[in-house]
Amino acid sequence: MVDRLQLKILQQVEDYVTPFQVVEGFDDRWWHRMAGRVGDDTLGGKEYIQFLADSVEVGRAEVTDWPLSDSYIGVDSTVPTKEIWFFEIRHDLRRQHNGAEFARHLISHYAVLPLDRFLRRR
Repeated sequence: MVDRLQLKILQQVEDYVTPFQVVEGFDDRWWHRMAGRVGDDTLGGKEYIQFLADSVEVGRAEVTDWPLSDSYIGVDSTVPTKEIWFFEIRHDLRRQHNGAEFARHLISHYAVLPLDRFLRRR
């Protein structure tokens, strides 16, 4: 059986407009107020991610590249990681374990990052 849950990476194609549609149940201030110019990504690696269940949008996240500083104990060089800036489950689908499932899918999607190797060494 094909997994009915999936992540979809969206691309920003227009300046000052996120790739997310206006959908009832999501906080529009999060998803439509802060978009910059296409390609002008000061943090680097910005990704807009949809979480779909049976092709219906359940959740959203905005993720960027984020360096884990070498000031942490046991880290002797900067380690590239990801930072989740916004994470939301559609209002009518909350409290149904969708947030936990979305988080699991994000972890699985980004599990190949070097931090995973760092954690296994310890």
